[in-house]
Amino acid sequence: MVYVDTMYEPRDGVEFCHLCADTSEELDELAHGIGLSILDKRQKGPVTHYKVGLKKREKAVMWGAKELTARELIKKFFIKRRR
Repeated sequence: MVYVDTMYEPRDGVEFCHLCADTSEELDELAHGIGLSILDKRQKGPVTHYKVGLKKREKAVMWGAKELTARELIKKFFIKRRR
């Protein structure tokens, strides 16, 4: 399953949110489907993700990404994987 959060992180005048998935394959497949490049992929600790703008976020949801709050995404990916 692929997830996208609702945390809009401003950077250089553009708001970004985060696209994560249970597997790297799912993440890359959806990212490619919505027009992201593998060069957009990021690694933060144990979590691989893409930062996406609001238009790409809408596309991700249309492609089946499940919407999570920022807190839910952090709990699912960042806290769980540190243990």
